[in-house]
Amino acid sequence: MQLTTQFVPIENVLIVRLEGELDHHSAARLKIDWQEEMRKNRTKHVVLNLQHLHFMDSSGLGVVLGRYKEIKQLGGEMVVCSISPPAVKRLFEMSGLFKIVRLESDESFALLTLGGGLMNNSMQLHFKSISENEAFARITVAAFVSQIDPTMDELTEIKTVVSEAVTNAIIHGYEEDPNQYVYIECSITDSTLSISIQDQGLGIENIDLAKEPLFTSKPELERSGGMGFTIMENFMDKVEIQSSPGEGTTIRMVKDFQRSKSFCN
Repeated sequence: MQLTTQFVPIENVLIVRLEGELDHHSAARLKIDWQEEMRKNRTKHVVLNLQHLHFMDSSGLGVVLGRYKEIKQLGGEMVVCSISPPAVKRLFEMSGLFKIVRLESDESFALLTLGGGLMNNSMQLHFKSISENEAFARITVAAFVSQIDPTMDELTEIKTVVSEAVTNAIIHGYEEDPNQYVYIECSITDSTLSISIQDQGLGIENIDLAKEPLFTSKPELERSGGMGFTIMENFMDKVEIQSSPGEGTTIRMVKDFQRSKSFCN
């Protein structure tokens, strides 16, 4: 059975659908066609759909690995989906490709985790400055972040920084005044998450001092607000604090999940 290939570009994602048999003979042609499509469409990410691929040998694995390396150099990601024959899936497992390439159940979900689906998305929310809403804030942000398939550790880190920033706003910014509001904005662009958490409370007079790990403006609460900033800076790639006395505080945080994955590989 001959190999049939379909290339479908969606924004900066190239969907590659293979049908038939991928052997030494067809691998050489696939490599040329695949590289040409990537160049022509300025591809950053690849979704490889193997639902109708009935056979693959080591030559086919070589082509996949080669394109993965090219995508990686561009700062992108390759996702494999819908592997049907158990033998083909076993090849990927034996080769170790699943250690560097994600496997998803279907093409639609694979797109959601890359640039062709919800990867340019945003949300806003605001809520009253009461401690009970801290859990609501971190769970809501975690649900939003889940669309880019973070690891459990990454998700825990995101929930932690949201908890720290919101708690700072409630306790230090508003002094637990329940009639005030905390504002959160989140956006995802490709693999980068941006979070902004804002209050319109007391503000910070000395930001450098406030960032000291043991600093607190509420010693009676046995809570170190400075440690919260230290946690944010360690869990996120970038943290910016803007504040003026009497005008409130805005904390902007950025995390590149693709960068985090590259450190782990």
